[in-house]
Amino acid sequence: MVSVLPHTDVRYTQTRLWIGTIIQGSHMEKLTIALAAFGLVLLVVYLLFPDLKVFFAFALKWLTGLAALVAVDVVAEIWVFEALEWNGTDKNDWFFMLWWILVLAWFIRGVQQARMMMVAARRS
Repeated sequence: MVSVLPHTDVRYTQTRLWIGTIIQGSHMEKLTIALAAFGLVLLVVYLLFPDLKVFFAFALKWLTGLAALVAVDVVAEIWVFEALEWNGTDKNDWFFMLWWILVLAWFIRGVQQARMMMVAARRS
């Protein structure tokens, strides 16, 4: 009688655990929320702007600011916090509070700017 053991691929299991650790250990949910908020505003502005040239000028500024905020977050999480051994501790909480304040400020500024541009477009 031959006993058959289930085959386990250790490499697959280790890779899956490694990827799971990266996703769970990172702050992907905050980037997803920020991207969703920025995307929603861009969609609304796109639907309301009569002139695509004005929309693209607005979208370029809007997305440049978003890219800068994401770049600051990524650099801090990948290099700075690793070097200081702050990942997984409470020492980096001040950074994330400041980052969210900046995201909120950029979001509010963009919404106000879009509203002013739409009012100006309706007047002309």
